[in-house]
Amino acid sequence: MYSSIANNVADARVRIEAHNAELAERRAKLISIFRDFTVASGLSLFECLSLCKYLNINQGSQAESDAYVERIFHLMDSDGDEMVSADEFVQFYTHVTQEDSADDFLAGMEKYDEDRNKRNAIRIAEMTKIFHEIDQDGDQVLSIEECKQFGIAIHAGTSKIWTERDARNWRKKMDHNGDGDVKLEEFLAFYEPIFHKTDAEFTQGLRDFHLAIARIKNGENLDYPKKKVNLLRAKSTLN
Repeated sequence: MYSSIANNVADARVRIEAHNAELAERRAKLISIFRDFTVASGLSLFECLSLCKYLNINQGSQAESDAYVERIFHLMDSDGDEMVSADEFVQFYTHVTQEDSADDFLAGMEKYDEDRNKRNAIRIAEMTKIFHEIDQDGDQVLSIEECKQFGIAIHAGTSKIWTERDARNWRKKMDHNGDGDVKLEEFLAFYEPIFHKTDAEFTQGLRDFHLAIARIKNGENLDYPKKKVNLLRAKSTLN
């Protein structure tokens, strides 16, 4: 009898350990998805909309889909702080997928990983083309002059006045290893967050990049704004 009880306890322990391992694997997968769509510690409603659009969560019209996603967002946001933490995200999706078998859940996650990898490969290729277009002299690094021209070009027609300080700061942020050169790998790492945008958002950003490059190639005047001279101060200096 004691032997039978011991065997049952051992079997139960094995099942519990297997269940815990499955939960840990699900949590890891869900955390990976969570981090794909937010660069902060919490998922905003806007980021939640991007995530659900990417996962093709639709409910009729665009307005109906957005309202549906907003309901999901507030269900996940258990503490009501208008941000969904990683724990809230995992807790919600663990609950709604608990009826799925391990095979079904992992198959869904593998499909997500496959789609994400395909999408990212396409976007990396597009951004690699952008880098080489900005790199006008083809030396495989972005010079301060190239950063200057691209910055002015991409902000043309906006209220932002791109200055030399902006160009240097942008280049410094991309120069991850601090060697003074911005290489392709650093450029892609800097723009990595945009790989997780919706197709519409990424396409719009890419269109803006191409328009800026077209301005450079067309030879538009891409110089820093002239410094305004304070005539009163100049006059007092002369006196």
